[in-house]
Amino acid sequence: MSCSDKMARWNVVGVQGSLLSVFVEPIYFSSIILGSLYHGDHLSRAMYQRVSNIEDLPPLYALNKPLLSGKYPARVLSGGARHPQRSCSVASCPRAQPGPF
Repeated sequence: MSCSDKMARWNVVGVQGSLLSVFVEPIYFSSIILGSLYHGDHLSRAMYQRVSNIEDLPPLYALNKPLLSGKYPARVLSGGARHPQRSCSVASCPRAQPGPF
């Protein structure tokens, strides 16, 4: 299972894992920030568009659509050298609220 597959799954079932889901409601990402390789259409397709046809989810679960944005380092914007091995970073802020927002 690829990284984007796992993140798409987390946008439906939450990031809390099966054991913790017995005790708490699903925990979803509220935002995802990518580095200089950000492309909005590609990221939204990977995160939630390809699973948007899911129906009949159990109570408390829903397709989450987090805020997607890119962060461009100053060295890339100013024409500085790109370092592909360091160009992509992911930051997320989980929230403990059920349902899509």
